Parts: sequence; C-alpha cells; structure tokens
Amino acid sequence: MTLNEFIEDAFNTEIEYLMDALGDITPEELMWRAGPEANPIGWILWHMTRVEDMW
Repeated sequence: MTLNEFIEDAFNTEIEYLMDALGDITPEELMWRAGPEANPIGWILWHMTRVEDMW
C-alpha cells in the first residue's frame, strides 16, 4: 500500500465513522455547544472537512 492509498483509506474510514455517528443529527443538534466558549458541533464538522481539503 502506498502512502497516498493509506491516506485515502484513512479519510474514507473517517467518513464512514462520521456518517454512522452523525448521519441523523438534527439542525438544532448541529448548533449545540458543550459550553458558552465551545464551538458548536456543526462548526467542528465544517472545520474537519476544511482541514481535509488541504490533503
């Protein structure tokens, strides 16, 4: 397995895990914050996908 294949496989696995965990999340849940200074779930997911775009 090449490094590129490994990275692609890791990203695909991450997507599967995210969809299993968050596939039925509501818009209200996406806006939930664990505390007043915490980022909402939706922002964290957006940030994760933007970071993946760099790869």
